[in-house]
Parts: sequence; structure tokens; C-alpha cells
Amino acid sequence: MINSIDLLLLLVSIAISIYGFIKIFQRWKIGQNDPNIKRDFKKSLAKVLKHTDILREKEMGFFHLFLFYLFIIAILLVVIFQFPIKFIQPIAFVQSIALDIIGFIALSGVIFFLYRRIKVKDKGFDNKKEDFIILYLLLVILATGFLMEALRVKVDGRFYFSPIGTVFSIVIPNVKELYPTLSIVFWRIHFFSILLFIAYLPYSKLAHLVLIPYNYMNQSTTPKGVYKLLDLDNAEEFGANKLSDLTWKDLLDLDTCVRCGRCHENCPANLTKKPLSPKKVIQDLKKVLDNYKNNPTAPLINEDITDEVVFACTTCRACVENCPAGIDHLNKMIELKRYLVLMEGSISPEAQLLFKNLERNGNPWGMPASTRGDWAKELEVPFLAELENPEEIDFLFWPGCAGAFDDRYMKVVKRCVEIFKRAGVKFALLGEEETCCGDPARKLGNEYLYDMLARQNVETMNNYKVKKIVTSCPHCFNTLAKDYKQIDGNYEVMTHSQFILSLIKEGRIKLTNKLDGTVVYHDSCYLARYNGIYDEPREIIKSTGVKLVEFERRGIKGFCCGGGGGNMFLEEHAPRMNDTRLSQILESPHGKDLTGVAVACPFCLTMMIDGTKTYNKEEEIAVKDISEFVYDAMEKN
Repeated sequence: MINSIDLLLLLVSIAISIYGFIKIFQRWKIGQNDPNIKRDFKKSLAKVLKHTDILREKEMGFFHLFLFYLFIIAILLVVIFQFPIKFIQPIAFVQSIALDIIGFIALSGVIFFLYRRIKVKDKGFDNKKEDFIILYLLLVILATGFLMEALRVKVDGRFYFSPIGTVFSIVIPNVKELYPTLSIVFWRIHFFSILLFIAYLPYSKLAHLVLIPYNYMNQSTTPKGVYKLLDLDNAEEFGANKLSDLTWKDLLDLDTCVRCGRCHENCPANLTKKPLSPKKVIQDLKKVLDNYKNNPTAPLINEDITDEVVFACTTCRACVENCPAGIDHLNKMIELKRYLVLMEGSISPEAQLLFKNLERNGNPWGMPASTRGDWAKELEVPFLAELENPEEIDFLFWPGCAGAFDDRYMKVVKRCVEIFKRAGVKFALLGEEETCCGDPARKLGNEYLYDMLARQNVETMNNYKVKKIVTSCPHCFNTLAKDYKQIDGNYEVMTHSQFILSLIKEGRIKLTNKLDGTVVYHDSCYLARYNGIYDEPREIIKSTGVKLVEFERRGIKGFCCGGGGGNMFLEEHAPRMNDTRLSQILESPHGKDLTGVAVACPFCLTMMIDGTKTYNKEEEIAVKDISEFVYDAMEKN
């Protein structure tokens, strides 16, 4: 039990810790207010107790969960021991042996983490002095706890109450005169280590015990992948190049990062040797935050975070979705891109050409806008402008730029049209009245251009009183369904995978021609991580009769094809993401048996086809959109 002086020291230690956390919280006042942040204590508590995000890495996640609950139980038992309560023998036995076992597992865990830091060379892992300090303090606390227990075993001889304490008692000399002195020494080392541990918490990696739950509690209510709308008419500065340009939540993110490396290990840009590491970007921004008092206007774009680093991001969300701490890396990347494009004019020649084509012709390739609907003329698909009552259609079909101008993807949207006709649904196109949704411009930081394109589309569709849209492009889907709501574009939007699956389930199309072959499905980032659409494309593929196989990097850990974030239209240096992606597919256990790769995105289609050409597999492995599988299996008569 602790005495009054010990209690006073404990309170001082707690006060120092609280003061440290208050100083951290005060740092975030530098950032701007974010009206979209909503505090949700219940959701935060559920995430902490269930370890939802941490368990995305199964092995380390379960180990962390195990230690988390062990420490909670251990703390409760230690607190109980501080009260002068006499338990009956069986309860005292259970309590003692439980604390013994828990302590041993905790000690083993600390030793494991020390070994991992010292010996294991992990690309996503790094070491700092404070990481070792906190682990050594824990080691001392646990070891001295067992040494005190070992002395008790020596004195009363009840070995069965403390099996681990008994093992530790071996190192205690059999000199009873030393026992009182050793007891005081072990206790003081143990107690003062606990005081140091508590006081040091806010300055160590274990600050995440407070910061991660707080970050969970303060998440944005904005849909995934939607960024704040800029005041293009009145604002004088755009994007972020100093800390005060970021939000307070962005700064909370910087302090919450525990440098675990999950974002680093899942980033396709990093894995293909681009200069971008999401983890390093967060840590480099934190360096600026740590030095704020000395240089409050320090630029965020600097020798660490360069133009090349920022524009290597494909906005695939692998970093955000795999982060166990609730950090939004992409919000910072988009703001950095906006600053570079809108304030510095720092863009590559390829991006300049892209922006020029989008501004003049409404598509990335600079094709005449008047030819946008030519692909559909032979299919006798009506355009909204031709209809007497356009509001009577079931939906507007949005083929996007790729469907209108890319020769390969035109085949996909034509198959979609044939499927829709077979199902007997009423739909129409905008044709030349449609323009690019603006996704490449927005994701590359050109908010002016995005705003121009988006408002043009919204005005056109609202004039026709469009209520429902089906699109075959995930990037268009995300933009039409989410971004357009910021500018009064409120539509029900479905991907072609969702809509086609509904037609199959309703029996409006029948897949009587069962297909052969072994196929793997490549997850589109903008379907999967952005919108949680994982199962629908897979259900469609299975319904056609082909054998669907899976491989390691799929779903939330899927590997970007390299086309997102506007990068489809920029030059990528080797090793290319699409080539890396195809090599993962070919080297998987089912790689030798594959006859096809299924996709549900025009960018993925192009990238995967290019990948098969790199490996001379274009004759062996057919890359097809899910709609093409459905069309081939569909009853035609």
C-alpha cells in the first residue's frame, strides 16, 4: 500500500501528464475550424473496445487487443491490492495467480516489442529515442514487480500462488537479513518508474492512449473523398502551405500518428519506389508543427515535401483506410495540391495539357465535344434533348469521358446499353451536353476547373430534372453521388455493377450461357475503399459461370492500378503501378490458371491491359469489364 507522500508524488506525476496533454491540445488551435467534425463518444468507445481499425492487421491487431485487455485487468487488480481487504483463500489465490500470469505475458510483450525495434528491419518501421524510453520504463516496472513478488515467495514459501514470482526468486540470495532492504529498493524503483511512466506519457508514443480515442471521437461527417468547397470568388489564397491553412483536425492527425507504417506499407506509390510515403508526409508536417513557435509561417512545401512527393499520390485511400489511428492523409494531400496548382502554378506539362483539354473540350483527350454522343448513334439510344418528357425515363446513363472517346471502353458502354435494352428499362444520354465530371481536375488540385465543369453538368441535369443516374465509371460515380451535392446536384447515383446485379436478381436479364475460365477481380479504389462496393462485382462474375479466385491484395488492401487522382493522364516512371499490380496477380497461387482479369472501371481496364502487354500475356489473359462478362453470358433471344 502507498503512504501519503507516495500519494502526493502520484498526484504530481498525474498533474505533469495532464499538463503535457493540455499543451498538445493547445497546439491544434493554430488550425482552422472544421464545421463538419462531429464528436461521437459512443463510436469512439466502440472502436477502442473492439479494436476495429487495429484488427485490419490480424496478427499485430490481436496481439495489441490481447495486451490492451491484459493491462486493464492488471491495473484493476493492482488497484484492488491497495485496499486493506482480506479475501478468502480461493479468491486470493485466483487474484494472485492471475496477476502473475498477466504480468508475465505483459513482460513478454515488452521484450517482443524491444526485439522488434532492435532486430527486425521493417520498411514501414522506425525508431525514436522516446520509443525505447517508454519500453524500458515498462520493463523496469514489470521486472521489479516480479522481484517484489519473488521476495514474498521467499518469505512465506507459498510457491503455488506465484509461479512466475517463484522463477524470479531464484535470483534472490538466501540471506534473510537482506530481504527488508531489497523489498524497499525494489518497491522504490518500481514506484518511481510508475511515476516517470505516467509523467512521460504525453511526450512518448503512448500518448496515443489518449490521442487515438480522441481522434476516433472527432471524425468528419463529410462523405469519403469529398473535400471542402473553396470560395473561389472571394478567397485570396487557396490550398495549404502553412499550418494555419490546415484545420485543427489535420493537426490532431499529426499528433495522433504512432508511426506504425501501415500507410507506408499499403501505399502503391511507395511500393513502386515513388518519392511518396504517407507516413513520412505526416511526420514531416509534424516537424513543422513541432517547430511552430520558432517559425510560425514555415512552408509545408519544403525540401521534405516536394512537388514530386505531392503529385505522386493517386488518391487511392489505401493510407486512410488502413490507418489504425483515424488519420486522414488525403485531406492534407489535396490541400497541398491545391496550393501548388492554384497559387504556384506548379504543374507538369502533362497536367497542363489535361487542364487545357478539359477546359476547351470537356474531356481529357481534347476530342471535339460535339462528337461525345457519336458512339451511341448506331444503338438508337435517345438523348434527353430529343425527348418530349425527359423526366419520364428510369435513369440517365452516364458513360463518362472514357465511354464516349476511348475506343476500348466504348465497347464496354455499348455492352451496358445492350444489357439495359434487354432488361427493358427506359434510359437516355446527355450526349454532347455531357462534359467531364471534373474528377481529374479536382484530384489534381485545380478546383477552378472542377467547379466550372461540375456546375455546367449540374445545371444541365437540373434543367432536365434528372433524378437517377447510372454510370460505368467509379470516378464519375463518386463525383456525381457525393461532390455534386455541394453545389445542389442531388441525384440517386448507381454504378453499373450495382444496377446490373439488381437486374440479374430481379430476373430482368437471364444468364443462360454459362462461361468457362478462371478469373480474378481487381478492386477499383473508387468503388471499394471510397464507397464500400466489394461484393457486387464479385457476385456478378460468379453468376456468369466463371471460376472467381482471390489473391492477397484485395478489398481494403487492394492495390491501385495507378490511374486515380488524375494520374491516368500523367507520365509515370518505372516501376509502374499497373505492371506491379499485374505481377502480383501472376505470382499469386492462381496466377498460372488465370484466363481473365475482371474490372469495373475504365482506368483499371486500360491499366490492366497495358500490364498484360508488359508481361506478354495479352493473348493468354483477357482483361474485361464485368458488363462484358454479363453480355457474353446473357440470353440474347
